Amino acid sequence: MPSRDETPAPAHPAATVVLVRDGGPHPGALEVFLVERPATAAFMARAHVFPGGRVDPGDRDDRLLAIADGAATLAPGPAGNDAALLAPHAIAAVRELFEEAGVLLARYRDVPSGQSPPQAELADARAALRSGTTEFATLCMERGWRPALDRLNPLAHWVTPVPERRRFDTRFFIAAMPHDQEASADGIEAVSGRWVSPSVACQQYAAGTLSLAPPTVRTLDDLSTRSSAADAIRWARTCPHVRALPHPLRRDGRLWLVLPGDPLHPDHDGPGLRPPTRYVEVDGRWRPAPAD
Repeated sequence: MPSRDETPAPAHPAATVVLVRDGGPHPGALEVFLVERPATAAFMARAHVFPGGRVDPGDRDDRLLAIADGAATLAPGPAGNDAALLAPHAIAAVRELFEEAGVLLARYRDVPSGQSPPQAELADARAALRSGTTEFATLCMERGWRPALDRLNPLAHWVTPVPERRRFDTRFFIAAMPHDQEASADGIEAVSGRWVSPSVACQQYAAGTLSLAPPTVRTLDDLSTRSSAADAIRWARTCPHVRALPHPLRRDGRLWLVLPGDPLHPDHDGPGLRPPTRYVEVDGRWRPAPAD
């Protein structure tokens, strides 16, 4: 951890998409799409995460913001965030989802309403984007794509704890999987991808067979009680959005993370998350811990 005299590392703006669909062994069962980070990644190597990444300068391109659908409706209700602040995060979320998972949330020129371009066209555009021969804004302008920000629903806001040297200020969005597209890992930033129910992912994490970061664990746990993709999105639209900056501390010889709203959190008087608000590291896994 940095000393008290050190300046905390900046938290880079980032965005991630919790892509949901109905599937699994039971009709209407909720599934989410997770991608696996490569073993060589400098951050969260081998972890399973929701598709996402940093907000790039191109995500603030006025051309994209001008043609995007729904930029003015992004602000989550109780949080009071300015939609203009969230718009670049939402553009980054659409772009990163397309790059890492091959799923494009957009509306398209010359394509019947409600339909996506052919999968081959999306694959070609994705390859061009990944190779660096074009930019997302250029693709959208040339192909008549309008990023569908109105298909993104703000879900959560997580900030990496201050002691970490690689920090991100990440907006989580939830979105339904388009019925006529296929999700697949890009093989570079995401070496594999899988659809899994939130409850099964939590069980695999607890068993030590799946590596997850604390915000992913908490998000999956929150979603494990939702019955379908539509139910998850309805819930996201009504739940309060709290800026969740976990606070690490040493207690009883173990590393703990406490979340906003917990008496042990420095900002315990501000808006808080629902319980559990304490997690303790046991055998490399974050386990919910009871309050005192």
